[in-house]
Amino acid sequence: MRHKQQWVPDSHKTDPSLNSKIESLRNKESGGAPVPCDMTDLMYILNNYIFQGEQAPVDSTNVIELAQKHLSGRSGKELGTTGILVYLDPTTNIYKLKK
Repeated sequence: MRHKQQWVPDSHKTDPSLNSKIESLRNKESGGAPVPCDMTDLMYILNNYIFQGEQAPVDSTNVIELAQKHLSGRSGKELGTTGILVYLDPTTNIYKLKK
């Protein structure tokens, strides 16, 4: 028998299917520094918040084209009811998340 069993309740385990950057921003108050998005973050955002099963999933071949088309508005795009905004930073030309 093990003396130090490190059991973690299911309520405290992280869900690997969720995006860690979005989930950490979801639990924070508004304000703070913007978080840069990489290619996998953009694919997750487009597949789960923009298209939501409407078409074939976004992959690495078309993610930049679809991000420019759907996320590059003047004020960015809000992600559902999370209060998180994804936008293209014009000075660095990088997509960022902000709450």
